Amino acid sequence: MILGLALVPSKSFQDEVNAYRKRYDNHYAQIMPHITIKPQFEIDDHDFNLIKNEVKNRISSIKPVEVHATKASNFAPISNVIYFKVAKTESLDQLFNQFNTEDFYGTAEHPFVPHFTIAQGLTSQEFEDIYGQVKLAGVDHREIIEELSLLQYSEEEDKWTIIETFTLG
Repeated sequence: MILGLALVPSKSFQDEVNAYRKRYDNHYAQIMPHITIKPQFEIDDHDFNLIKNEVKNRISSIKPVEVHATKASNFAPISNVIYFKVAKTESLDQLFNQFNTEDFYGTAEHPFVPHFTIAQGLTSQEFEDIYGQVKLAGVDHREIIEELSLLQYSEEEDKWTIIETFTLG
């Protein structure tokens, strides 16, 4: 069973992000807009209830998270990914650090950069064109996310689905 943990924003902000993603993100159909808290990890099916309990325990002291998408940014030159940058907060860091440890399926491969991906899988020319447009349009969105979502990847459907949510705080 392949799982991941993410913060999923309100439907209205998902719609705003998806307005870009449906044109510029080759993973648009695979997953909804989100902030990755724990990248994919694999468990045995019989460990599922243990994982759910572990997630509940690890978030018991973490309050709902304020998310502020502040501007368009990118991961160039490492990859041609464009995203809405989310201001890093102590709460976001705490949540990320709770799940990216050796005792919970390993540490993170990359430093934590909270964001909502809006474009990926682009050529260099597409990247330059789209980044200029998106940067000009800008973003300034705030909301409180009160749940951590547990997602499961279906290899058959090539898609991520929320299978459980956990209330923060």
